[in-house]
Amino acid sequence: MVRSEQALALLATAFLLFIMPPGSQQGPHEKRLLNNLLGPYNVLERPVANESEPLEVKFGLTLQQIIDVGPISTASCSW
Repeated sequence: MVRSEQALALLATAFLLFIMPPGSQQGPHEKRLLNNLLGPYNVLERPVANESEPLEVKFGLTLQQIIDVGPISTASCSW
């Protein structure tokens, strides 16, 4: 029974993704802003002075909120 429910959910999800229009909905001002900002963008260009040198990219993550902390399991502690 669970397998048929999972298959039905997968089929419904695939159907919804198929009938959804591609892209996003936006107002005329947002569309004009995106066209002005990203219109001349070329995905083949690299933002470096010397193209033969590697590009170093750094990023970080920050914890915003802890939702829940589970109980301590002493079975995995071997002191």
